[in-house]
Amino acid sequence: MKNKVWLNLEQLRLIDQTNKNTLVLKRRIKELMKSNDKRIYIIQILIALMCLPFIMGQQDQCQIDKTINQMIGQKFKPSAGQSSVYVTHLTFMDANTKTMMAQTVTAELINKAVVDGMQLAKNANSDLEINHPGHKLANTDGNVNKLVNIFWDVNLTKGDKIQKIVSELMDPNQVDAIVTGQYLEKKGDIINVRPFIVSKSKKSIVSKNHIFDKKQFLCEDPQTPSIKILCQSAHEKIRDSVKELLDTL
Repeated sequence: MKNKVWLNLEQLRLIDQTNKNTLVLKRRIKELMKSNDKRIYIIQILIALMCLPFIMGQQDQCQIDKTINQMIGQKFKPSAGQSSVYVTHLTFMDANTKTMMAQTVTAELINKAVVDGMQLAKNANSDLEINHPGHKLANTDGNVNKLVNIFWDVNLTKGDKIQKIVSELMDPNQVDAIVTGQYLEKKGDIINVRPFIVSKSKKSIVSKNHIFDKKQFLCEDPQTPSIKILCQSAHEKIRDSVKELLDTL
């Protein structure tokens, strides 16, 4: 009987200590939430330690479960209606002519590399929706040239340009991000390819820049030498850059 009384007192002591630790833990979690700290695994370990009475048979005393889970859930759960990120693609702009790239083999090859990169990103993140019906921009001269006119408007700041792209192109089409880029041919057979992403939520334009020698950019198709394709390295660099850019969303 004495042993039983001693055990109950010990359980009460642990419960009391748990309650004290819970208050400390709650304060610490609030600090982490404010700082957007990602040390959530530390919190999970602490929660497990605080639940020692549960392990000892006092299931009703593991009370931090509700309050702390609510705090964590409010911080880390996806916003309502925001689980999907709608991404659309527009053909690259020609930095020489400041218009949409002409419908050439080169433009088609770049588009293919971009689409492959978008698919890689989609495979890694199921929340991405690529050119989803009702959430995409038609890849037309009109839309690309509208983007071009905003992009090279010298009277607009970068922030103004982003806001205008969002209000005139993205919001009306319910799009969260636009994947596009610039293509520039320089003297000496140098080609500059710069894929970039316009993000509505971050109000930002993020890019990756690649410089190729023309011989390293266009190669012969091994099956049909008369047909030009992107050299494997060029295709992979553009593809992987698009994937990496989408990973930042």
